[in-house]
Amino acid sequence: MHLFGLFALAQSSACKGLAGKVLLFPLQTNSSFVTLTPLNEMPRNAFTLCFRVATELPKEREIILFAYRTIDHDELNVWREKDGRVSLYLSGAGVFSCLPPLGTFRTSLCVTWDSVIGLTAFWMNGKRSTYQLYKPGHCIRPGGIFILGQDPDKCIGDFDPMQSFVGEITDVNMWDYVLSSSQIQAWYQGDKVPKGNVFDWATIDCNVNVGLANKVLVFPYQTDFSYVTLMPLKEMALKAFTLCLRVATELPEERQIILFAYRTSDYDELNVWREKDGRVALYMSGDGVFFFLPPLGTFRTSLCLTWESVGGLSAFWVDGKRSAYQVYKPGHSIRPEGTVLLGQDPDKHLGGLEALQSFVGEMTDVNMWDYVLSRSLIQAWHYGHKVPKGNIFDWATIDYQLNGNVILVDDD
Repeated sequence: MHLFGLFALAQSSACKGLAGKVLLFPLQTNSSFVTLTPLNEMPRNAFTLCFRVATELPKEREIILFAYRTIDHDELNVWREKDGRVSLYLSGAGVFSCLPPLGTFRTSLCVTWDSVIGLTAFWMNGKRSTYQLYKPGHCIRPGGIFILGQDPDKCIGDFDPMQSFVGEITDVNMWDYVLSSSQIQAWYQGDKVPKGNVFDWATIDCNVNVGLANKVLVFPYQTDFSYVTLMPLKEMALKAFTLCLRVATELPEERQIILFAYRTSDYDELNVWREKDGRVALYMSGDGVFFFLPPLGTFRTSLCLTWESVGGLSAFWVDGKRSAYQVYKPGHSIRPEGTVLLGQDPDKHLGGLEALQSFVGEMTDVNMWDYVLSRSLIQAWHYGHKVPKGNIFDWATIDYQLNGNVILVDDD
């Protein structure tokens, strides 16, 4: 997830005041979202919510547009449904409106509701839908979390990528009363209106959550269904690479472990294994190359792998120390358009997973470059010093999907 306009946010961080800025959600994930901090407690008996939105997701794909949840309830959710209708949910069954479809050009969307008689309307580009009566006498509960980009099935958690928002959102404002028709039309036209007293985009406090900086993936059990999918920053058509990660495991040495898997439809393009005899191996579309390295164990190991096609020179690096070079597959090219997994080895494109090959342990700081890093840079990465950001995977900004029983924890 990125924030663009006058500047960009490339990793999880706080933000304040977003006048002239747009939130860009580029990929379908279960990890990227923005939390908003209200100026006042959530309005209980009336509100106006306005924002501008653009998306190219097909209309049969449901999208969460705005979510406010307390511990036990979806208090206020706005959706674009699978049938294209826009809906409002207040703690239960929703109310639906047949509006013109959302699309690639920015739409100005407002929702108004008041508790007295339940008068509810959607406003698109300054035009009001037919009024509907919805939940008269209802009271919205305070003390929840406001989220853009995801629908939390609990208070920040259980995100479903198939419900995530993909596109652009900007100018999110909210009032604890119903704006007049003329005020909503003025907001749509960009004219001056009263500042939102729940959210004011120009002064809003928010937190962008993306990437895995200071996070660790824990694979607690041997399974055939727990894995993490990584989305590369660029196509993996490679003639050279450096792959680095930090790993810890208590699996016995005689148990093979998949450490990294990249597979296209027909080939294991780039797999890294800890073999049954304890050696660490690299496989690229066929036979592998094997290295006798210090054993992986319960204490974290910094592991890097370098390879280049020109001469086939390949090496592993353990805690900043290089193995002996080996020549492996000179002239080879790694094919693009595959899937990268942590935790499992797919014997077909995202399928054929085997529990006895699965990773069990901890993994963090997975970074990848489309060139060979120098010795000094690999040693700097090992010690946690600044190095060029991975241009294929950058752990601090990485887009990913958790599947199964993988747990995400802080790196303490």
